[in-house]
Amino acid sequence: MKLILIKKLTFVTLSFFLLVNCASYPRYTTGSSSYPAPETKIDKVKMTRIIEPYLGQPHSKYDCSALVREIYLKYSGIKLPSDTKKLYRLVKKVEKEKLSFGDLVFFTEDGFSPFHVGIYIGNNRFVHSSSSKGVTISSLKERYYARRFLGGRRVVQ
Repeated sequence: MKLILIKKLTFVTLSFFLLVNCASYPRYTTGSSSYPAPETKIDKVKMTRIIEPYLGQPHSKYDCSALVREIYLKYSGIKLPSDTKKLYRLVKKVEKEKLSFGDLVFFTEDGFSPFHVGIYIGNNRFVHSSSSKGVTISSLKERYYARRFLGGRRVVQ
């Protein structure tokens, strides 16, 4: 009886480790978020040319995560999730002071969950789809965004 119990326990333990080690990860995962990301290698001219036609487009055409997804798809072919919460969990953390052109910036209403995302373009500015202004450029220093800033994430390294 004891031998059967030990065999079952060993089988369950091995099965668990095999399942954990064989889990697939999305291709847009850029690694662990526990270390600061190195500076991005975004081609600013290329990304700016991709972003410019979106400026002024209505929010009804592009919500914030759809905008980010489409820009990155055109920029590098990366298929990011169109859900802000999934996007926040799947890309590498960047400290606010180390944000680079092309990094994603996330905002919260409850202090924990991301509800809005934009693309950082330097000098504390970011491109995003505002429900009131459509696709626009705003400042991280604006009171509304400064109070709701949740964090930065890096897609391209």
